[in-house]
Amino acid sequence: MRWRLLALEPGQAIAALKAHHLALDAWSVENLIADLQSLLNDMPLPPPPFDFVAFANWQKTCLAQDAVSDQRAYWRQRLALSPTLSRGNHVGEVRLVQRAIATSIWPARLADDLGRAARRLQCTRFVLLVAGLARAIAAVSGCSAVAIAADVANRPGGFEGAIGLFSNTVLLLLDGSAASPPVEQLAQTRQTVIDALLNADLPFEIVRDDYETATGHSGSDLLRHMFLYAPAARVEDETAPIRVSPLDLGQQGTAGLLVAAPFVFAFDEDSGDDARASINYSAGECDDSRARSLLEQWRAAVESLLWPGEARQQQQTDPASRRHEPE
Repeated sequence: MRWRLLALEPGQAIAALKAHHLALDAWSVENLIADLQSLLNDMPLPPPPFDFVAFANWQKTCLAQDAVSDQRAYWRQRLALSPTLSRGNHVGEVRLVQRAIATSIWPARLADDLGRAARRLQCTRFVLLVAGLARAIAAVSGCSAVAIAADVANRPGGFEGAIGLFSNTVLLLLDGSAASPPVEQLAQTRQTVIDALLNADLPFEIVRDDYETATGHSGSDLLRHMFLYAPAARVEDETAPIRVSPLDLGQQGTAGLLVAAPFVFAFDEDSGDDARASINYSAGECDDSRARSLLEQWRAAVESLLWPGEARQQQQTDPASRRHEPE
């Protein structure tokens, strides 16, 4: 990591941090900024919940167990069944790229229907959103085999906040074809999520290496699409001594970032009455028009899962049922 401190005037300065994404990701930056805020406010740092060595020891213990061998066999079988995935020209290259963000607001009624439908279909909001996202990606890419990486590995012992995004990544290999009936697709997606979580002790990098061996393709294919079931964006405290801003490269988009995934999808249900779906994309892979089209496809796919066939027609014709119709 490299730091530069630029003094502007007494009591005011800009600190610039440059780091490789392998060493510092967004989760790590949040921890770093929180510690700096505490120190600048003359507050003692709380003791860390665990030593990073504890995570390394836990993972080493997992790798020595027979159960992880069974998990590796599971992933090898799954990868063999999905040899061809949606790919692009710059898939997963860790390099300086221009990023941009497109956002779509989903009305509160649609967000509420996600919860009702999840209970009715015996799944979760996460399953509904992932199934719809797989359909949208398949429709846009023309490839029904879709790999979505999600940060839901649920590492034990409170490790998540310290080990970063990719150590918490679990791979979901999904069929995004719209040919399957919605109920059947949701059941398949639910089982895929359950099986992936049951086999999530195996480090993601081993899954990636096995994919390269099995298919001869780049393991970065598995990180083409990431999905973050995101909490509400943190509101910056205007009185805080530190404010964080991304580097502006003076081009269209947000910033030059070292990223592995060309497409990062997020869904935030805590931004008020409405929900917010967004896509953070590489400008080399996509443009604003295509990104917004993909967001519309995602919403349409989720709606088709919520109100399939006759149920959707009833939503359109029955005034009593229109109380759940999205605006």
